[in-house]
Amino acid sequence: MVCGLIDMKNRSKIRNNSGFTLIEMIVTVTIVAIFASIAVPSFSQLIKSNKETTTTNEFISSLVLARSEALKRSRDIIVCSSDDQVNCNGGTDFSDGWIVYTDCNGDGLPTATAVDCNDDLLEEEQEVIKVHNGFHKMFINNAANNITFQFSGRIAAPTTFNLGHESDTTDIKKQVIINRVGRIRSSD
Repeated sequence: MVCGLIDMKNRSKIRNNSGFTLIEMIVTVTIVAIFASIAVPSFSQLIKSNKETTTTNEFISSLVLARSEALKRSRDIIVCSSDDQVNCNGGTDFSDGWIVYTDCNGDGLPTATAVDCNDDLLEEEQEVIKVHNGFHKMFINNAANNITFQFSGRIAAPTTFNLGHESDTTDIKKQVIINRVGRIRSSD
């Protein structure tokens, strides 16, 4: 009899430690689903915001490079929109990419080969300074099809670039503003 009592006690302990019940699992999964439904929209908004900031910073970086090269070389440096990263496309949408170049021969078009702008045989005077591929699902619009930084770092007229997501081109998220003296800044 005593053996039977001990055996029954051990069996009840085994049953009590057998794992989770179905109700406990359903409650746990429900709680996880609630937290996930709250976190996912916030995370996607964070990704969009980071993409806007990255696009703005990359574009400003190219504009600052163009201005500093204009001052360094004492030449006009042009930033134009380009969809093939070889030729300027003449459009006002910079989201497909852009080219930063110096226009040594004055034709307004970049050439892929190195050009000696001053006839002083310096190899670092390449006409194309930087090429950027652009950003997928973003827009970068401006009224002009190119920006020319003069040898003094100035531009002919103040200009503003509008940046946002391609899905809604009327919803401008950020702006890149260049004043007449060539100062570049961003604004939300």
